[in-house]
Amino acid sequence: AERLLLSGDVENAQIGDSMQLPGSTFRIESKNDISKVEINTSSNRVFNDAKLSGVVQTYYDGVGVKFDPSTFVLNGKTFTIEKDGELTFRSNTVAQGELVLTESNQRIQLSTEPTEDGGNWNDLKVRLTNVNIGDFSNYFLKGFRLEGLVDGVIKIEDPNNRFNVRTEDLKARQVWFDKDSV
Repeated sequence: AERLLLSGDVENAQIGDSMQLPGSTFRIESKNDISKVEINTSSNRVFNDAKLSGVVQTYYDGVGVKFDPSTFVLNGKTFTIEKDGELTFRSNTVAQGELVLTESNQRIQLSTEPTEDGGNWNDLKVRLTNVNIGDFSNYFLKGFRLEGLVDGVIKIEDPNNRFNVRTEDLKARQVWFDKDSV
């Protein structure tokens, strides 16, 4: 059976205007619509290191990713992607999946679920438990510092098209904005 094997080293990859990934390695082995992907990288900024591995399945109407145990380091904290974490996004087929990220007592659970709107797509639900928003805020707030702990649910309706974001029972505590308590 025919397969494609691609591996290499990237001296320096740049994402956006501020994140560089020096010394990255990758390996992709593909056959039909299934690819085994391994990526090892580091960064010059807040995102320090990543060892990601999984299987990517492409469909005519979307993509599915099933992760092997993987890790990434963000602000000096090692987050783990639990084994068999899987997310599938297809536009014409309702599918489900779940991916769990953990670091100490922080937990981020991403899951796909059929939309409640009666369409034939999946929504993305992000359940946050004891998440330190300071670990992520610099990616979506430029020039400001937001810190605190967050619990609750963020729901992204039809992420392939509408990308409508709603929150459910979102609670924050010990919140600081640019060193001032809120």
